[in-house]
Amino acid sequence: GTLRVGNLTPIEANADEDGNTITATGGTIGEITFGSYRTSAKIELGVGLDYESIAEFKNAVVEELALSLALKLESQIMASTVVANQAESMFAKDYGTNQKMEVKESEFSHKTLAALKGKILRAYGKRASYVINTETFHDKIEGMVGSDGHPIYNDAEEKLLKKPVIISDAAPKDKILFGYGKRYWYNYNMAPQIASSDQEKFSDGIIVHRALAFGDGKVMDKKAFAVLTIVDDTEETEIQG
Repeated sequence: GTLRVGNLTPIEANADEDGNTITATGGTIGEITFGSYRTSAKIELGVGLDYESIAEFKNAVVEELALSLALKLESQIMASTVVANQAESMFAKDYGTNQKMEVKESEFSHKTLAALKGKILRAYGKRASYVINTETFHDKIEGMVGSDGHPIYNDAEEKLLKKPVIISDAAPKDKILFGYGKRYWYNYNMAPQIASSDQEKFSDGIIVHRALAFGDGKVMDKKAFAVLTIVDDTEETEIQG
């Protein structure tokens, strides 16, 4: 959505401006009911920053707040656990047994990643991507080779086993998701808004700008996602009686 400058309007949690929940029809997968959860982000800018025009200054504020808000939403969508009063996490969703995998770190290989692709519906799999934590990717996957001795990650195309890969700092470590992102839907029930205050840090010469959004994210079809968990077994020791 587009951020607009205006006054903030308070909304009660789990309701829109009129006090109603939001219901969206998800085609063949039935109805999904959305709540309304408050997500906010802020940036601080010095009052003496040199901009050629007011319009240029406003554009800078909107761009920085849009990025800050996007990072906040990303952290919700990729949270490792269920958190009340925020968007549903793709990683923490309770998927079916057939869409969960667990492997010991010592046994983790390209074959495990390939097997994960077969855990979602084939129609989704053709369009799906991997989602991997940045540290997990660099430590455990980036230099991995396949049975043919060639790297399984193509840096030029940013593809893993010929599938797009999203590398995110917000994704949980040692968990890998494979799924079709268009079956996750984030719904804004009001456009994100911006407010500014020169009182909060007036003595520091700083103006605080905030973006505020109300919305909810949901997995629309659980069969579009699968999660692999890598279990650390490097410290396992045999205990003899």
